[in-house]
Amino acid sequence: MAFVILPLSCLPKIGFLSYTSSFSVISMTFFMIVVVVEKFRLPCPIPHPQLMTTAEPYYTEATQGWDSMKASSHDNSTCQPKYVTISVDTAYAIPTMTFSFVCHTAVIPIYKELSSPTKARMLGVSVTALLACFVLYFTTGIFGYLTFYENVNSELLLSYSQYPSPIPIISVVRLIVLIAIIFHLPVIHFPCRISLMMLMQMILPRMAPSRAYVIGIHVTSTLILLSTITFIALVVPDIRVIFGLFGATSSVCLMLFLPSLFYILIAPGALYSPRKIIPCVMFVSSFLILGVSLTTIIYGFVHPKK
Repeated sequence: MAFVILPLSCLPKIGFLSYTSSFSVISMTFFMIVVVVEKFRLPCPIPHPQLMTTAEPYYTEATQGWDSMKASSHDNSTCQPKYVTISVDTAYAIPTMTFSFVCHTAVIPIYKELSSPTKARMLGVSVTALLACFVLYFTTGIFGYLTFYENVNSELLLSYSQYPSPIPIISVVRLIVLIAIIFHLPVIHFPCRISLMMLMQMILPRMAPSRAYVIGIHVTSTLILLSTITFIALVVPDIRVIFGLFGATSSVCLMLFLPSLFYILIAPGALYSPRKIIPCVMFVSSFLILGVSLTTIIYGFVHPKK
């Protein structure tokens, strides 16, 4: 946090972070490839440690011995996919997806720093970014689930710890994902800091917009945000809680509520015109998702055993 994230977060322009962002995308692509490959290499069900012998290592290139372990371990019914599952955990699904695709806050800074900013170029950037995210998320999620089925963990990389012996390539992936997230955090931090700086300038007594004043607001906002992030990361035991709560509130507002509301108010035509049907559906859906997801998540906190 002090030697990598803080210096990157203090950069004045988001364009400086293009190299670290590119590394993050390459790292997550490698993560996706490993998840897909390991789905076809790892046995299901997960073998019990007591079925292993010291003379026979678990994770080897050869697959002989896996069939006998499969037959002797859990019931193979645990390796059947369930296409629809309704539980308290289902309330985390849509909020997590909305949280993952929130990129609206970085659109304006990126647009301002394009070499020749135009609507067409910005549209190409947005479509490319969202398509890349969708492919990475969708492929990793599907093949991660098909590897562990009902034993999948809410944090996918923790699922691989259920196997009796360490998997070397997964250790490499964990290191790469760690570096990728470290490099990715300043990109998310950049638009958040801009918003906080604007709020601080509204609240604090108005002063002459000197260079020292701007730098002071810049550094103070950065320290406040990074300290808050560090505190939450140390206190919250499961990242799913963050995805669920913030996904069901702020992310739903950024993904569904505010864009649809702005379009309904700004676009020409009556409210019942064909071009406003989809925005109206999104507007109503945002209230339904927020209410159902947030209520179910809070219910799960109050009654965890149910």
